[in-house]
Amino acid sequence: MTSEFRIQNFEEFPANAFVHITIERKGYFKKKKNNKKV
Repeated sequence: MTSEFRIQNFEEFPANAFVHITIERKGYFKKKKNNKKV
């Protein structure tokens, strides 16, 4: 599931893809937006 979200988000904003994944690993992004940008 996370892999799919990463790919979709990567296409949406590749500029923040690296930062997004990095923050997601820390669980910070997941707490902020529940890691769901649908």
